[in-house]
Amino acid sequence: MGNEITCEEPHSQRSAFSVREKRIVPTRVRALVCVVVAGAIACLSVVRGHAAQQWIHFFVYLVVILLSSGMKVAMPKSEGTMSVNFPFIFLGILQLSPLQAVCLAVCSVIAQCRFRVVKPFTIVQILFNVANVTTATILAWMTFAAVMRAHPENAPVLALASTVYFFANTIPVALVIGWSSDTSPLRHWRQEFLWYLPFYLVGAMLAVLADFIGIRFGWLTSLLLIPMVYTVYRAYCAQMAMVMDREHHIREVEALYMRTIESLSMAIEAKDEGTHDHLMRVRVYVTELGRIMQLEPSLMQALHIAAFLHDIGKLAIPEQILNKPGKLTHEEFEKIKTHTLVGADILERVKFPYPVVPIVRSHHEAWDGSGYPDGLKGEEIPIGARILTVVDCFDALASERPYRRALPIEEAMAIVKSRAGTQFDPEIVHLLEQHYPALEEMARRHSSEMEPLETNIFIERGAAPGAGFETASDAAATLSGGIQVAPAHAATERIVDHDDHVLAGLKTS
Repeated sequence: MGNEITCEEPHSQRSAFSVREKRIVPTRVRALVCVVVAGAIACLSVVRGHAAQQWIHFFVYLVVILLSSGMKVAMPKSEGTMSVNFPFIFLGILQLSPLQAVCLAVCSVIAQCRFRVVKPFTIVQILFNVANVTTATILAWMTFAAVMRAHPENAPVLALASTVYFFANTIPVALVIGWSSDTSPLRHWRQEFLWYLPFYLVGAMLAVLADFIGIRFGWLTSLLLIPMVYTVYRAYCAQMAMVMDREHHIREVEALYMRTIESLSMAIEAKDEGTHDHLMRVRVYVTELGRIMQLEPSLMQALHIAAFLHDIGKLAIPEQILNKPGKLTHEEFEKIKTHTLVGADILERVKFPYPVVPIVRSHHEAWDGSGYPDGLKGEEIPIGARILTVVDCFDALASERPYRRALPIEEAMAIVKSRAGTQFDPEIVHLLEQHYPALEEMARRHSSEMEPLETNIFIERGAAPGAGFETASDAAATLSGGIQVAPAHAATERIVDHDDHVLAGLKTS
């Protein structure tokens, strides 16, 4: 990057508007590319009357730019790269005609699209980058020329021109990336590009310094900028290598972190029969709904974790209650409700950097305030919990359980829709209704990512426990001591889990 913005896939480079294979480029992205190309042509027509000058300077700068185009460093906060040759582009704006400066910038773009590239750029991608940098260079040159007539001071004027260059260069790229990935272009620009501005200003100041040295001590002396830039490049590469090593370590720790979370979810699966596919499907649904709603990254991470661990409190619930085929008693339901608080207490001790605990605590709250454990109402319920509540119930209705059969997905959606505004956030229900066919297909593809836990295992070794097996007399003595055997319950079919109390009265057809 530098004189143009490009984004890279991991270990490969691509243009700002390249997208994943087989993905259709949105119409507004195509229109923006056409506008950028038309704008470049218009800018060229405005400045074509300016005479070229200082050809020796031009060719020296051109050679330096071509040789240094391969000197690119990865940026730590994005998948883009930055070239170190952009101070010479600013020297062209400072000393040469606009067409000469454009020629330097365009040659740099083409060289960067061809040198040290794992995945070659397409013709359209190169055309976009060329047109974008052409417009940015001409606007910067015109800004410099206009302001210099009123305030002939190179340093502040070129700093202003480099700022114009920065905005003209990054805004079209942010629009293309945002529109191609269905994200906010403004948010992407602020997160990925805004912090590049100081690098542009430093490049402008290096160009001013080289020009000053050339005026005072001769133009050849100003070429000392080349070793200066190379020194900065090497120092930055060394620093970036350290940053990349730390980021790699962080990614490894995060991967271990997520594998641990998935393992904990398997412990829940072992306790509560039939939850493996449910956990995987809920993860897909809540993650995609959060992406569609453009939630903050920290909340997205919290949703991802809560999808696996929202029922971790069930580890404290006896299995005969969790997997009971009949209706619950009042005491049993009171025990079931505690899984929200127990789960929140367990996860509170983990000290997650994301808001996981409020989601787990509140994932059985209801929109009208009739839920538990705190009776929260409306937007008092955390947005993550509102999403999880809808998805959790929807998938429970559409999933097979030991105590009932699954409902057709359309019928499950109709039941959830009927509770919008009472049990569920109506906006989230509406969003789910719009997208559930596509999300269901996605969930089916991802449900096999984690193998279910095998619990039906027979171990041949170990003949008997140390105290021996229970005998008939031992059992009689136990009964006479006051322990009562729970009576068998009728296999009354339930449409939802024991803890989904609002819909517990519904019957299947």
